[in-house]
Amino acid sequence: KREVDVAIRDAHHYHLDTSPLISQRNKTQAKVEKFLRANRLTKLSKKLAKLEQAPTAESVIDLGPKRRKLKKALIKWQSRRPFDRKNFHKFRILIKKCRYTLEATDPTKKSEAVLQLRKLQHRLGRAHDLEVVQSFCGYDPRVAKDETAHLRRAKLKVKLVLPTILEALQNK
Repeated sequence: KREVDVAIRDAHHYHLDTSPLISQRNKTQAKVEKFLRANRLTKLSKKLAKLEQAPTAESVIDLGPKRRKLKKALIKWQSRRPFDRKNFHKFRILIKKCRYTLEATDPTKKSEAVLQLRKLQHRLGRAHDLEVVQSFCGYDPRVAKDETAHLRRAKLKVKLVLPTILEALQNK
């Protein structure tokens, strides 16, 4: 639902017809309501209660293997063109995983790598939002221009911050 709400906001900004988006939001809202009515709310509440419990020392996971896996994936992306439409979403998810993994071991969440990943994730997310708008509202040259600009800036940022991110994944 959030993705559609963001798309509606963006469509308003570009003065586009929001009726397909509103229709999609209504369908999504109906699915959510059906889910909540189907006695799943009780199960969901129990699961959330378990998640709220503080982790014990035994339950803390060693993130070393996860870091190595993410580092290897980032190195692989260096040799690719990560911003083609086919692989864009996968790259965006990889950046998100890197950020959350580093945040898990950085209590202040203010390391240079985390700050750079936030900025990069914002750029990639913004480009994705504009892609969603066009998928519902059709091609619009203004939206496409802004989407391309966000992708271009993200691509430049990747080149600048990748060494910092790789080093941070190595160090902990």
